[in-house]
Amino acid sequence: FVLMMLMQLGGLNVVSFGVVFAIFLRLGVSVRQEGLDNYIGTDSFFTAKGIFVKILFICLAIEFIGAIIIYYSFPDELKFSSSGHKFFSALFHSVSGFQTAGLTLFTNSIYEPCLRNVYSVQLCLSAVSFLGALGIPALFDLFSIPNIKERWKKPWKQMHISTYIAFYGSIMLIVTGTILFFILEYDNVLLNLSYPGKFMASLFQVVSANSTTGYNTVDIGLLKTPTLLMIMSLLFIGAGSGSTAGGIKTSTVTIILLSIYGIVRGKKNLEFHKRTISYQMLDTAYAIFLFAVIIISSAIFALSIIEPQFSFLNISFEVVASWSTGGFSMGITQ
Repeated sequence: FVLMMLMQLGGLNVVSFGVVFAIFLRLGVSVRQEGLDNYIGTDSFFTAKGIFVKILFICLAIEFIGAIIIYYSFPDELKFSSSGHKFFSALFHSVSGFQTAGLTLFTNSIYEPCLRNVYSVQLCLSAVSFLGALGIPALFDLFSIPNIKERWKKPWKQMHISTYIAFYGSIMLIVTGTILFFILEYDNVLLNLSYPGKFMASLFQVVSANSTTGYNTVDIGLLKTPTLLMIMSLLFIGAGSGSTAGGIKTSTVTIILLSIYGIVRGKKNLEFHKRTISYQMLDTAYAIFLFAVIIISSAIFALSIIEPQFSFLNISFEVVASWSTGGFSMGITQ
């Protein structure tokens, strides 16, 4: 219970904590302040209390729905002392998935023999992890009732640019990663699985890496080198800004790629989706990228000296997984 509460509070984000403290101190913080405006990405909230209630509601709603699905998906082989114990376990995993924490109550994570072939549990965890990795601003933009009503009346109304990058960026990474994982591991860790099992294992592992959740249904230590490099790339990139996922975020990578494309095409302005991106944002993106590379490279260099018995790939994978808070391991950390 304590671990679940820590995951929940950590996932509510620093901004939410600031709002809570403001409410407790009765400062009457307005959402019109620039910082909160940028974080939420909408003008539809009028008080700090209103923001926090909506953040809390959307998180609890997703986690509760996920818990219900997991509860009825748990196989009979998992012995629970009572229905309450079973529901608490389902809720724990739903919270852990949505907050991209990746903690489980099973010895072998989702690789547990009686769970690795239960696809409904894996699909549910993939869904809540994907939503958590999009970030609260994107979830508000996509699922808040006022926005849904407005899009129903005006189907041409576009989502916020940050939501667009987070959503479609994650979808592209997941689709590409799933196909590559399926092809690369077809005759390796996926060998003895049925075709639906191969697809589900590929999808689940890639979503887990993209959202930096860290669940696994295959033995990470048995993956091929190209697959490990792909997972490291997904962990390094991460998911949406303002989310619970690690990595440098899809927005950072998108801006850097747009910069490279603009240089190749000789463009003076940086544009995306009919919007102009300031060069200050580009400088920030490059700074984030460089900072991440320096931290990771320094850690790999240090561990290569301290732990010379391990290969460069093993050390690199552990470092990237740790830095991104992905929690994956090839087995050398333990």
